[in-house]
Amino acid sequence: MIRSVQTIENDLAALENILQRLAQDLYSTYQDYLTELGQSARRQFILASYHLCTQGFPEAFLRLSFQERQNLQGDIRALGQEVQQRLTDLIKRPFPSGLGSNADSSGTATVHDAEPLPPLAPLEPELLDLGVNQPSNGIAETGIAETAIAPEAPTHPMTQPLTPRTLAHWQDSIEDAIVETLQDISHAANRCFQDADILSDVLPDALIEIASKADMIAESSGPAPNLLKLRLETESKSADGEMPSAQITVIHMRLSEIEFANPELMPGRTKIRDLSTRLTQLHHEYRRKHHEKAIAEAESAWRSSWVED
Repeated sequence: MIRSVQTIENDLAALENILQRLAQDLYSTYQDYLTELGQSARRQFILASYHLCTQGFPEAFLRLSFQERQNLQGDIRALGQEVQQRLTDLIKRPFPSGLGSNADSSGTATVHDAEPLPPLAPLEPELLDLGVNQPSNGIAETGIAETAIAPEAPTHPMTQPLTPRTLAHWQDSIEDAIVETLQDISHAANRCFQDADILSDVLPDALIEIASKADMIAESSGPAPNLLKLRLETESKSADGEMPSAQITVIHMRLSEIEFANPELMPGRTKIRDLSTRLTQLHHEYRRKHHEKAIAEAESAWRSSWVED
């Protein structure tokens, strides 16, 4: 039996309250996580650069003059500061509006100015009777996994009200930007080492870019985390008919290795995973309630216009 429209609207209002609390908790969790991630990425990037120069290509590094070494180290420090700043600034991305008094006149939610809410309680059974385990909006090795919330047509989140879908889009944009930032800094670092004659200048730029952005078929690491060892084969064959090969190590910053090396990041990632699961569950319940409301309104409209012969 379909319940009354008013009863369903009361349920939707309760879901809205849960969503607002979840959104604020997700925002504050990402704020702390990105701050720690930026600091950790800077430290581990510098450490990976140190291992690349001293263990991967010590002879090439020793061929540099004192001034050239200082210039290279200055570039490395600058890239480390850049990756920290970019990761920390990701929290400034437009947040879906609709957090009541926390939304300013432009429609952008400023949840960072709001009072912290207590931890979220589990969703009540009457508001979350799904019957099956829903797929989570959780994490994969390099970020957020494929979510059960289907993507909408691209729309700037600032122009949208706060819904489970717009909040999921915001979270996905953060995770995608984390991976993109690490890829960009890896590529920039490898070009820097190539310009300094640490890496071979005969390597095509396309290969440097691919090595920076993809887990190629290669050994998972070099002398240290966030290094990738590649095996390159030449087109010419040796006297015994085999294809000669050479190994080269490049910078390849990975979110999974950064998190693994810093225990301070794991509580934040665990909480993000938990909030992602709740968001996916809330999305399904949100859609179910709206569908139930549409049915109730359609039945009411039918009865209001039906005339007996």
